[in-house]
Formats: sequence, structure tokens, C-alpha cells
Amino acid sequence: MKLFLDDIKKIDWLKQEIESQSWGKVFLTLSKGFYFVFNYDLVESESNIKVSSAKSVYEINEGLYRGLSAQHIGYMKEPFETTNYLFFSLLKSACRTEEATSKLNELFFSYKIKDVQEYKANLKTHITGSQQINSAISFNTALNNIFIANPKPVHGLCMIYEFIDNYAKNVKGKSIYGQFLSKIVKAVKNPNGGLVPEYSNTIMRYLIVGEKAAANNAEMMESLERAKELHRSYNSAYSIYLETGWYFNKYDLKWRKRISDDTFYFQMDKISLSDGSFQYTPEGFKDLKNQVELLSNDSIGIEKLIAKGYDGKLSDYVSFEDAFNLYPNLRDIYSVFSVNVINYGSSFYFNPNPKSLVLISSKKTNSLYDIDRVKYVALHEIQHYVQNEEGFGNGGNPTLASLIDAVGGSSFRNFYNSLFAFQNKFAEVCITIPHEEFGDLIRQLRSINLKVSLDNFVNLCEDKEKIAYNASSITYYLLTIYSLDDRTNSIIETFINKYFDSSYLELFRLSLQQNRKALERDENLTRKGWTKQDLYILNFQTYEALLGEVESRFVQQTSKIPKELQDYFELYTSETIDQSKISVYNDSAYIDEGKKAEAGIETTAENNYIIHLPEAFSNSINLLHETAHILYDFVKDSILSNVDLVTKSIESGKEIEEYFCESFVDYIHRKDIDAALTRDINFEREIKDYTDFDDIISSVLYYQSSIDENGLLLRLSFVEKMLN
Repeated sequence: MKLFLDDIKKIDWLKQEIESQSWGKVFLTLSKGFYFVFNYDLVESESNIKVSSAKSVYEINEGLYRGLSAQHIGYMKEPFETTNYLFFSLLKSACRTEEATSKLNELFFSYKIKDVQEYKANLKTHITGSQQINSAISFNTALNNIFIANPKPVHGLCMIYEFIDNYAKNVKGKSIYGQFLSKIVKAVKNPNGGLVPEYSNTIMRYLIVGEKAAANNAEMMESLERAKELHRSYNSAYSIYLETGWYFNKYDLKWRKRISDDTFYFQMDKISLSDGSFQYTPEGFKDLKNQVELLSNDSIGIEKLIAKGYDGKLSDYVSFEDAFNLYPNLRDIYSVFSVNVINYGSSFYFNPNPKSLVLISSKKTNSLYDIDRVKYVALHEIQHYVQNEEGFGNGGNPTLASLIDAVGGSSFRNFYNSLFAFQNKFAEVCITIPHEEFGDLIRQLRSINLKVSLDNFVNLCEDKEKIAYNASSITYYLLTIYSLDDRTNSIIETFINKYFDSSYLELFRLSLQQNRKALERDENLTRKGWTKQDLYILNFQTYEALLGEVESRFVQQTSKIPKELQDYFELYTSETIDQSKISVYNDSAYIDEGKKAEAGIETTAENNYIIHLPEAFSNSINLLHETAHILYDFVKDSILSNVDLVTKSIESGKEIEEYFCESFVDYIHRKDIDAALTRDINFEREIKDYTDFDDIISSVLYYQSSIDENGLLLRLSFVEKMLN
């Protein structure tokens, strides 16, 4: 619900708590339309914040990031959303006693009750968004629901499906109803292209997503099905979240559900050392301290440690039954844990290949990352594991983020695809490049006195083994150096053209132009008095806005939410993030935007089909086209073994499956199987004489001509009664 300052001022005890804070006056006297801007540090052990300074501004701009007095910056204005966790944290930070904190929890619980009641009252459940198919009758019923405003084509479509069912039973041994086609659902657009699937681990002919955790928990799966039904009934993401606990993320089009971290703890008897430090050492493994030092300064990767015989697993020293039950493989990922053992360095990350978790804090960093705080860092990194398993938007690193910030949000998709293509190619080819070529490249770059240090790049290229291992990082360096200094162009282009196709450089040129614009922006700000720290903070916002990092920080920062308020605060509201800067860094975010699908066919792991249809006056062509995908799977071997058909498909300029589907629609149109259906198709298209597949289509629709005519007539008469 929405709160205004007048509402807050009427709550005497809360007003008094806020007035006692150094920022209280600024907050309580905030003018209408102004933002309350505050610098704060996290108090993760309490899921709270500590505000260091505050001011009011009318406009949000980059100048806010100058001269920060704390690690983070937040801003908000009236009306305040009670579902925003940062707003709750701000008020919580004002509470000086446990009694005041309890009152705040009770106050927000009352807001939750009101919101739940309001959203439940307005929940849309009357719209049928998903229809199960298990018989010819249920198929007929589904079509009548879909074609409720335009019922005339239903008779002809049912007739065609009877033909297909005859073929499916005789040739495939199963009925089209239920055993092949299991559902018809309302299509939900994916703004990145294509449609949102109904199930996990399916092929959508556009993308694959997963809710793998729900597959391991029957109750969770039931609530997920309920969430999807509400989603297809046009309920808001937040109302679905309140009703089911599942949240549909608009950035990467994936479902999420919070789980409690109450069952997470370190097994202290496995990690405690006599001197007050903490480290897990697998039985029989020696020299771990030296290996940890190498890991912390990136001299080795965890795969080298594993190659030396290290076999420490996360569940050897961590208990987290709620997560382990949902993700059984999480127990067995490799993990290194060391706190306050080595003198210098720190390293916290989840590595997807091999799946592993590294948690290292040294004596120097122990004041920042003691054993208690490392728990929250561990939760952050475990969330990255979940993102990797589910295909959620990933986290990243500041290097990646600076590249994203440089090329701009609108070009990030193309930039990422080009970078990814180059990285893959480089990883394949780099091992074949003589090592002395890298030495020569480094000498040439040093000869022009670059503004940036080459020390890390030199270290990455130390030997062929390191080059193969660090291929991804080397591509980042090459791209960054290339974009920073025009004098490097001929040097790097000569190197790339010698061992790679020149087209790989072309992939970057537009992005590099934008990179230079970003560098020019930084130079202009420097002339205006911005310090390097100011610029770092500004550019770091892009790293902060990687969706995976936003999500992991939300998990990390909300660990201590009171139980009665769990599943109330909207996901990702534990901080102020400019939504226009949020970048989704995962495969599903880079789907071809040209695929403006209105309808789609989804194939499950059990080889069942789900047809996705839009809300439209006529769905005849959509239904026929998606049905043709099923038929294509039936006869694919015959098509692909026919050289003439493959050649004609190539000549048509169409992908062969799509050509078959269009030809099937054209076949139904030309053959005039049902007059009402033909008239409906006529409104949407003209006959194109796609006849190449006619023989194959006829062999399916008129297989053995052994249709149960009495059964067909009974079913069609049932349909006609429903129409009248």
C-alpha cells in the first residue's frame, strides 16, 4: 500500500523515532515532488542499514554519486510503498529500541494483511488461461472457449484433428488428444522475443527456462501451477506473489520463490581452528594455506586445486537442508572456505565450471568479512548457483559491467553476442597460436606507452596453459585496450586477422564507438572536478544493476526479515536501482528480437505438446500453424531424407520446418475442407500455392481412410449443439 508523510506523522511513536535521527528533519519536511536521498552502509547481521547523511533533491542525476559518505546511495519520494524493503529498512534504522522495532514489524504486518485482502478481492480467476486436453470432447470444449466470439471455424478444425488423430493412433500408437497435445494455453509475450513457456525443461522453439526447484517439491509445484494460471489471467506480478509466493520477473521472464535460510549454518566443529580462525580442510589434503593464498590473488583457479586432489564439498562444512532438498546437486559442488587464516587477500565467488564456491577472507580483511558476515556472503554466492541452475539473469564482475556501461543498454544485446562469439572462437584457436606471438603482441603494445597497465595482461599470457585457462579474460583485455587507444588498432587488428576471421573485429566496431563516448563522458566529468573514486562509484552502478547481482544482494540483505513479513516485500527492493540500467546477463535475454511470435508450440521432456494462442478474433491460422509443428515431428524423417524437399526449402529462403508449417496452412486453405473454416482463413491470408509437401500432408490427413465416422458424427453434433 502507499504511504504519505502525513500518514507517518500521525503515528506518534514512529515520528519520534525518526525525529531522533540526524536525517529525520530532512525526511519529515520533504517537499512534494522532491526525492529523499541518503547515503548508507549495510548492517547485514540485522538485515538493516545505517544512514550517514541525507538531503532532498528535485531531480535525480549523476551528480548524486559524487563524494558519497557511505558505500551506498538510496532515494525515494512520496508516496512510499510499504512493499519496498529499503523503505522498511530506513524506518527500521530509526528504531532505537527492540520495542520500537517490534512495533514497526507489527505495523508492516498490518499493512501486509490489508494488501493481501485487497489483492485477493481483486484477483482475476474467471479468465481461463490454460486448458487441459485429454479427449476429443475436451479439445472441442477448449476450441469453443478460444473461439467464443467467432465459433464458425470450430467445426472444420475439429474435423482436421479427427484426421490427425486417426494417423496418430495408427502410426504412432497414441491419440493426438492428451497423449500428444496436452494443453492449449493463452500466449504470454516475452519482450525479448518469442513466448513464455508453460513448463520447465521444455523446447519452445524460441527459448528454454526452468523452475527446477519446484520439480523436487510437490507443494511448491502446485503453487507454481496456480501462479501461472493467475499470470495467464492477467493478474499483476505482485498480486500473484502475495497469493502464491511466486514472483514472475519481468527482466528475465523467470519464476522465483523465496525460501527460508533458517536452516543455513556453518558446521563449526568442521571449520574452527585453535587460533580463532576458520578453515575447512578435507582429510588428507596438505598445503591448503598456500593454495588458498594463490586462489585469493587469482594465481590459480579452483580447477587447478581440484587437479591436485582437493575434494572439499559445500555440504562438508555447511548445513542448508531447505536448499539442498530443492537442489540436491548443491551439496556436492566443490568449495573452499578460509576465514582469518592467510595474511592478505580475499575472494568470494561462484564458479559455474566446474561448479564451485570460494569463500576466502584474510586477516587483513577480517574486520570487513568476519565469520558472521561471511554467512551472508555465502548466501549471496549460493544465489548465483541457483541463477546458474535455473537460467536466471546472472551476476558478473566489474570488468564486464564497465563494458556493459560503455556500450549502452540499447546495444548490450548485440555487444554481448559479438563478445561471446569472439570469446568462443578465441578459446578454440588460442592454443594453436605460438606463445611467442603473444610476447610480440605485448612488446608492440608496450612500445606505444599505453595509458593503462599491461601487467595483468602479461600475467594472463605467461604460458600456453595460462592462455588457454584465461582465454575469456584475455578477450576482455584485447577489447578494452583496442577501444581505449586508437594507436593499438593496427597492432591488434594484425594479430586478430592473422589467426581469426576479420569479421570478428567488425562485430565490435559499433560498440567500440559507443565505448569511446563513455570515455569522453568520464573525461568531461573529470574536468568538472570528479575524482577517480566518484567515477568508479558512478560506473560501478552498472555492475550493481546486473540482474543477478541485484537478486543476490536482495537475498543477502533480507536474510533477517521477520517471519510474518516474508513474502511481503517485493523482490529487488532492498536498494535503489535505476530500472533503466538493469541488465540481464543470461542466454534467454539475447533471443532474436525479430521473432515477433504471436503463437507458439512447446514440447515437453515427455514429448507432449502445448499450443500457445493469443487473444484474437480468429485463431484458425495460428492453431493450424502450431498443429503443423506436431505433424512435422511425425514426418520429419521422411522430409529430411527427401533431397528435393530440402532443396526447395532452401530455394524458398525459409527454414524447412517453417516452410512445412506454412505449406500445411496453405494446404487446408486450398483444399476447402470446411467452408466456414476456409472463409475464416480468407480474412487473414491469400492462397500461395505452397504445394511441395502436399503428398506428405495428404498421407497424414487421409491415412487408410479408416476414421470412425459414427464417433466423428457424434462429436461434431456435440460441437454444433454447443454452438447453438
